[in-house]
Amino acid sequence: MIVANHVSWLDIFVINSVHPCRFVAKAEIRAWPVLGWLVERAGTVFIARGNRRDLRGIFKGMVDVLRQGQRVAFFPEGTTAMQGQVLPFHANLFEAAIDAGVAVQPYAIEYVDAGGAHHTSVDYIGETTFVRSFIAILSGPPVRVRLSCLAPIGSAGAQRRELAQQARDAVASALTAHAPAPAAGIATPARA
Repeated sequence: MIVANHVSWLDIFVINSVHPCRFVAKAEIRAWPVLGWLVERAGTVFIARGNRRDLRGIFKGMVDVLRQGQRVAFFPEGTTAMQGQVLPFHANLFEAAIDAGVAVQPYAIEYVDAGGAHHTSVDYIGETTFVRSFIAILSGPPVRVRLSCLAPIGSAGAQRRELAQQARDAVASALTAHAPAPAAGIATPARA
């Protein structure tokens, strides 16, 4: 089971280019122009937020697919965050790894410019619409992605909350290790 931090709608395509898998995503994405059609054709499983009955069925389907040896991926933050930030990981879907007896494979995703700094046109946060994001990426300078495949986390005997926290800590640590250095001449505040 693959989990990763969530920066942009591009994340699905980045992970799928390395390890094709089925994604779990919020139902609203299905209605997005072009992208909704693409992710549906890629086998994405859509979840209607707040629908517990829907979640139970999807959970059972995830366990079955994982037991068959297929990859399932999701973004446990539940929303996108600014690059370099990692929001808390929601633990519910981590139970599927435990029930299927598979490891959790965390990835850390970053989008950088030619100088290695976070590429701001990729951030998909706040009130940014899909169309605005799409145009910003296409009209901006080239984007490079850094996808860090981190050590798998075994699920045997684990609890879903501890799996979620271990995965979040691994992703946050990887992003901190790659954090861009401050620009020359800019002082960084001292830590207390």
